[in-house]
Amino acid sequence: MNEREGTPDLLTLIGRTIDRLQQGIELFEEEKRGAGLKHLTAVIEEIDAYLERASEDPLLRLAGLPEGEVSDSLYGVKSDISSVIAELQQSPS
Repeated sequence: MNEREGTPDLLTLIGRTIDRLQQGIELFEEEKRGAGLKHLTAVIEEIDAYLERASEDPLLRLAGLPEGEVSDSLYGVKSDISSVIAELQQSPS
């Protein structure tokens, strides 16, 4: 899997996720709630895209990472971020 196809490999996904989460936190601290929520939503979308093509990621095979365990971990991250988004959308600005 490569970025030319639009779906990153696992390492790129992790790096982008960390970057977007940091940017989202900064936006919330600046009281830019909508923009922060967009960053969190982008993380979920990118995780979804990766999960659809995880079986094609050669990095998993090279590193000997079980696809099922990686997917389970990513579903957990996605679930946590989804919970944060839901809570932020329900709480007053």
